[in-house]
Amino acid sequence: MVPCIPMRRRDSGIARILREARTGQGLSQRELGQRSGLTQAQISLIENGEVDSRLSSLIAVVDVLGLDLTLTPRPPSSAPPPTQSAPPPTQEDKP
Repeated sequence: MVPCIPMRRRDSGIARILREARTGQGLSQRELGQRSGLTQAQISLIENGEVDSRLSSLIAVVDVLGLDLTLTPRPPSSAPPPTQSAPPPTQEDKP
């Protein structure tokens, strides 16, 4: 299964960066789609933050635009709380 990147917010930073990179290189959505193996409609949805894009599609677009896709950790104050795991078994728990 290919992971999906949630991009449903219209103000998505990813969408804005992709659109600015495409227009800055003088590419139409159709040209970017042809080069990345996507349709113009898919590029439009991605750029408008209206789609959960497959990671493979996002990588293809980023590659054509000459960008790097980098994931960085959030600062501790904005990171989700860690999941709690079960404590290790004690001698009393062992058969």
